[in-house]
Amino acid sequence: MPLNESQHRIVIAIIGRDMPGVVSALSAALGECGCTLEEVSQTALHGQFAMICLAAKPEGLPNEKVEALLREEISAKKLHQSVLVRDYEEQTSATKVEGEPYVVSVWGPERANIVAAFSKIFAVERINIESLRALPVEGSR
Repeated sequence: MPLNESQHRIVIAIIGRDMPGVVSALSAALGECGCTLEEVSQTALHGQFAMICLAAKPEGLPNEKVEALLREEISAKKLHQSVLVRDYEEQTSATKVEGEPYVVSVWGPERANIVAAFSKIFAVERINIESLRALPVEGSR
């Protein structure tokens, strides 16, 4: 979605306890301060909530004000999340990853540092990880 001259992109990260109404409260608070959600990724893991959003905000609205408004909404609704708001950083040609997307699945017994081991291989080979999900193998605990 193209921005107009009076908008600026921000990234919002929210983590904490998963509860009904979190997404509703946060998206409503963003709308009230003139922000428009452009893209959202949200998940819950063992009762913990995580969401990252790309939003457009009015140019003169400081990130600190958006963060304060979100924290006020969280407090008012007695939710239990932490918030971080920062400027969106556009990918440059030097940081953009080219190539085909792949899905890699690793199955095996649980062991320490398995994610570190595989992510190091990817980093050395300059392979970008866009999404990661690690789950215990049933019966491995």
